[in-house]
Amino acid sequence: MCTWLRSSGQRGISVLPMLLVVFFVVIVAKLLIAIVPVYYEHVLATRVVEQILKDYAHQDKNSDQLQSDLGTRFSINNINLQSSYFVCSRDENSVFHINEDYEIRKNIVGNLDVIIHFKHSYDGEGSAGTGVVHSGN
Repeated sequence: MCTWLRSSGQRGISVLPMLLVVFFVVIVAKLLIAIVPVYYEHVLATRVVEQILKDYAHQDKNSDQLQSDLGTRFSINNINLQSSYFVCSRDENSVFHINEDYEIRKNIVGNLDVIIHFKHSYDGEGSAGTGVVHSGN
């Protein structure tokens, strides 16, 4: 008998472990496809908020104007977040504060969703300050 017809112990991966690996890779890819754009949009929104606080540092405007300008800048920068997610206020020292609190739900499979919650507070120096933005959780 020829030696090439004989199998001397098969090596490799069977079908079930291969399917498990493929299933795991598909789930991770689906999660990344759902989550990465949400985080990217959050990063863009953070940059807009920090920039608008720097712009408003030496201006005599109220929090309603800040809220309106924030919505306008979101629209200009193609950020699909509602400006109502960002609550603008101004304290007695003329320091603007923007509080961000919202969550995004993305469907993964069937009734399985991933929920991403963003909560952040931004503080900008008022007209007497230097225009430096302080952000913290």
